[in-house]
Amino acid sequence: MFCWIAQCGPTAKQPLDSDCFSGDIICQNGPEECQGNLIEGCVVKYYTSNVYASFLDCAEGDHSGSVAAMPGCAATANIDWNLISSCINNVTEANEVHLTYAQKTIALGAAKQGTPWILVNGVVLKDPDDLFLAVCEAYQGVKPLPCGMAYHEHLLTKKIE
Repeated sequence: MFCWIAQCGPTAKQPLDSDCFSGDIICQNGPEECQGNLIEGCVVKYYTSNVYASFLDCAEGDHSGSVAAMPGCAATANIDWNLISSCINNVTEANEVHLTYAQKTIALGAAKQGTPWILVNGVVLKDPDDLFLAVCEAYQGVKPLPCGMAYHEHLLTKKIE
């Protein structure tokens, strides 16, 4: 792995070797995780953040990344499952989606210290339980109602601790 990082990582000599992001895709938790990552990548590719956030909340938050639950989550988020199926079944497009996220992950370099590794506006979130509040705080514009509720719940929790 260290050899690969030296040749293909963020500090490697440019241009990168064409073999850096080729070959079989291997996911830490097996093929279902790879499939889930691909589905989520396709959703992010075709939909705006307010739509894909709803999908991701359902898929990851409510169903722990279960691939079987993702079509239902797509329906809940008003996502066209046929479009997503087309993306995941098109070998060229699927490889492009995987490549995009592989490159984004390796661009983090040694900064990525584990999973989950969550960035909000490029800043590492230290406690994944604070994700909703961090997104609400980073949101520009009129805050949606759940953000106000989350903030008040956060304050109450801190007072209790």
